Amino acid sequence: MTMSDDLVASQLIATQTTLRCNCSATKHFKFMDEPNESPRSFGCCDWQKTVDDLSDRTQQMIREEPAKAVGIAVFVGVLLTVFPVGRVLGALVRLALALSRPLLLVLGAVKIYQEFEKKQKP
Repeated sequence: MTMSDDLVASQLIATQTTLRCNCSATKHFKFMDEPNESPRSFGCCDWQKTVDDLSDRTQQMIREEPAKAVGIAVFVGVLLTVFPVGRVLGALVRLALALSRPLLLVLGAVKIYQEFEKKQKP
């Protein structure tokens, strides 16, 4: 290793990385350190905490009652097979696309009205 390589390596090791969630909570880790916590565990995002809690409870239930978990999985699988998920999602997409044109027309009219009102007031 050359002296410049050693300098770059030491700068990388000394560099701190900031992990951010979508909120204002931050946590600093040194480069190459393995964090013990994920950004979710900082208590910053409620929906992520809810998902983590649901995941933890599900894992605990699977460990405690595996037969019941398999039964639930089979029931959900049959339900998704019988229930036309693709058709329902397709219908929702078609509905959203059908409503987008009138929505854009109304939003455009509102914007034109706002500009007209702005020009009327000195």
